[in-house]
Amino acid sequence: MASPPAVDYDIRGQVEDVSDIIGLISPWDTPLYSAASKRSAHNTTVEWQEDTLRAPTSAPAVEGADTVIEDWTPTVMVANRTQIFENSAQVSATAQAIDLYGRANEMDWQILKKGREQRRDIEHAFVGTKQAKVDPTNNSTARQLAGAQALISADTTDDNTGTPRPFTEAQVLAVHQACYQEGGDPDTMLVDPGKAVEVADFAYRSNGTVQERLRDVGPDTSIVNVVETYRSPFGTLSVVIDRWMASDTVLLLEMPRWSVPVLRPMSSVPLAK
Repeated sequence: MASPPAVDYDIRGQVEDVSDIIGLISPWDTPLYSAASKRSAHNTTVEWQEDTLRAPTSAPAVEGADTVIEDWTPTVMVANRTQIFENSAQVSATAQAIDLYGRANEMDWQILKKGREQRRDIEHAFVGTKQAKVDPTNNSTARQLAGAQALISADTTDDNTGTPRPFTEAQVLAVHQACYQEGGDPDTMLVDPGKAVEVADFAYRSNGTVQERLRDVGPDTSIVNVVETYRSPFGTLSVVIDRWMASDTVLLLEMPRWSVPVLRPMSSVPLAK
């Protein structure tokens, strides 16, 4: 009996099955940079004025007496620096000429990625490094903006750097009260992911020697373990997670008072070959 002929399963000309979607999995959210208002800067040094009111007095005025000329205090000038954020992309002529999955132009794709990376750099400078303002003294020193931590008064700060302590609700209340007494009205509590978990734990209560957890149980049998809004005697705070925040910092911010002066908007410039 003859054997059946061999079958050739090596099919030629198969079409590749490659998705035309690129999954960019890295996060690029920038809570403070996105929420702060933007305005045009006209110098590398940006200044603004702060003023205060005198303490209240209950001293009565005598009928018919001449008024007493009060001393006045001048405004205080505060300054920050603009900072240059720079990234570069390089693509070969061959990469520009060939067809690619997921993007029509390799350089455009690289510029998009660099733009998102630069936004993350800006947010990191704002809240992730506690960086102080640097005024350049020579051409080899880069000017550097002061981050949020460096711009906040010590009068409304609970400094935890000397003796590290666990993050507690009492610290939030102390700072919130200090802000209120100074005339501030914070509306946002900016926390890193780890602190967001600790804020969720504010719902614990002590029942004798047992810690009880207060949870919201929805009709769909799910358990809610998150604090999105924190309300104290001094106002209401929206809890916002910022993954670029320094892990040992929590910021209470009055967002309408925060703005970003932009000297040169983000742009791309072709470089020499």
